[in-house]
Formats: sequence, C-alpha cells, structure tokens
Amino acid sequence: MPVTTSLLQLVHRIDQKGGERFAFRHPDVTLRQMLVLQAIAETPDGSQAALVRRTGIDRSTMAEIVKRLVRRGMISRRRSRTDERAYKVRLTPQGEAILDVAAPYLEQVEADLLAAVPEAAREQFIQALEKIAHSDWETDAASTT
Repeated sequence: MPVTTSLLQLVHRIDQKGGERFAFRHPDVTLRQMLVLQAIAETPDGSQAALVRRTGIDRSTMAEIVKRLVRRGMISRRRSRTDERAYKVRLTPQGEAILDVAAPYLEQVEADLLAAVPEAAREQFIQALEKIAHSDWETDAASTT
C-alpha cells in the first residue's frame, strides 16, 4: 500500500493539519494541551491516569503536558488522598479562561477539517473514526480466532 493511502499516515496528517491550524489561531496553547484542558474540565479532580485513558495520550507525554500546564498556571496538581502514587489535576481560573477563549478556535479547526467531507457523510465518518479509535485489539483479536 502506498504511504499516501496508508490509514496511519492519513490520520497523522490530519492531526498535523489540525495542530498547525489551531496554533495559527491560538498560539498560547498547543492542540494537545487544549485537549488535555478539555478532558480535565469534563472530569474535574480526575487523575493523570484517567486523563491518559480518556485522551489516548501516552503516560510520559501526559506527564510532560501536565508539568507544562502546571508551570504555566493553567492547572493544579496534587497527590491523591486515597492513593499516594496518583496525582489529581484540576483547572485553575487561568486554565478555565484559556479554555473559554480557545474552545471556539478548536471547534472552527474541526469544522475546517470536516469541510473536506461531504456534509451527508460527516456523521458516518466520525462514527467510523470513533469505532477505530475505541476498538479493543485484544478483544477483537480473541473474537476472530
């Protein structure tokens, strides 16, 4: 299969284009940082491990993103009271403000990217991507053997 039609390469290019467009529209926060801020807002006082599961960002990358967001005053991080190994994270007022300002830019970037897909096919396109993104390879492999 040519690299230009590889699913993995195409998904990577979409991610790159989205990141570039978002950075152009809102240079104060990266696309990944924005997605982490959104995930924190959706699950207040959640753990870093929960963020990894929710976003699909690997643990070491998530740790670096969290460290940068803490340093920039957008989130706070503290040890869990029930598990000393875990960290709980939450948005600060500054993080909430950035999220409020940047959310419309994120929506516009997604709309710009989806504009390449015929409107009648968009819902099905998103559903197919969700199915791929949320599939469990171990379960899927076991059911086919």
